[in-house]
Amino acid sequence: MQKAMVITALQYGAKHYILKPYSPEKLLEAVFLVLDNVRRSRSKSK
Repeated sequence: MQKAMVITALQYGAKHYILKPYSPEKLLEAVFLVLDNVRRSRSKSK
């Protein structure tokens, strides 16, 4: 079931998916990865 949710989320544009249970460190890591990707894509478009 969780695998299907991951695939659906990615198809709808999710940049990352965190499997439960997760630690606060994993959550922050995912957030920073997404923010870094956004920064990089914005700097490429300028």
